[in-house]
Amino acid sequence: MREYKVVVLGSGGVGKSALTVQFVTGSFIEKYDPTIEDFYRKEIEVDSSPSVLEILDTAGTEQFASMRDLYIKNGQGFILVYSLVNQQSFQDIKPMRDQIIRVKRYERVPMILVGNKVDLEGEREVSFGEGKALAEEWSCPFMETSAKNKASVDELFAEIVRQTHTHREKKKKKKKEKSEKKKIVLEMWLFSACTFRPVLVVAYFLSGAAAGCRPAPAAGPGEEGFGEERSLPAWKSGAQAGTHHTHTPPRRDRREEKPRPPVRSPPPAATRGAPRRPPPGSLCKVGWLCRGVQPGELHILNWDF
Repeated sequence: MREYKVVVLGSGGVGKSALTVQFVTGSFIEKYDPTIEDFYRKEIEVDSSPSVLEILDTAGTEQFASMRDLYIKNGQGFILVYSLVNQQSFQDIKPMRDQIIRVKRYERVPMILVGNKVDLEGEREVSFGEGKALAEEWSCPFMETSAKNKASVDELFAEIVRQTHTHREKKKKKKKEKSEKKKIVLEMWLFSACTFRPVLVVAYFLSGAAAGCRPAPAAGPGEEGFGEERSLPAWKSGAQAGTHHTHTPPRRDRREEKPRPPVRSPPPAATRGAPRRPPPGSLCKVGWLCRGVQPGELHILNWDF
């Protein structure tokens, strides 16, 4: 059984509670009692399909307007009610619709514009044309009802169920199409990965690029061809002069080799371990170099040989 959450919005005294109670219980409330928040639940059958309708009757006074965002966030369908005998209530309904769009973040929200108290035709302040024009501007249905006479009350809640159901089915269809598109893209990617990647690998190896057997560049004017067939002198090939030989040298690394540092020969065995003599007038820092001399002492040494 499908469940739908409907929120009834409007200014104070327009007949929101009277419409809801008339639909749920079939009775009319004569005395006006300002509503804070009332919740109703009823099972109905719309288009041969059983449904459960959860109705939230909200407060119309401004002191509870801060709670409206929470009502709108949890609601699925909305009934915007104004009084036909009160022009100000018709003006107050416009900011509520803007608030619904702001909270829901999309334009196509299931809602119905309702002009209540049609039984007070002699006191009408809002014409039928005004309500119809506003509903066409919002692209939503428009109805005039009477909670006292139960005029179009059942049709009102049945229509909001149809609107909510249609909107839900559209969202499901859109979500399904989006998932199918993702699935198609994934299948195409897997097909391309499984089909073209082996072909590219085989082509890579057949071209010789993987083995490093790319053809060498052709020789320029005045240069010896590298990797091309070229003649060698007879003394280099070991053959007689005048004989033409072809030779294809192996590929070499063209980078210049760094010169190796010269290898120093070890000092003679006679000089190994002999202390080096400091120059005259040097500061002796190592005591074992000069016997009897403490480190840090300045000595004038003259070496005469």
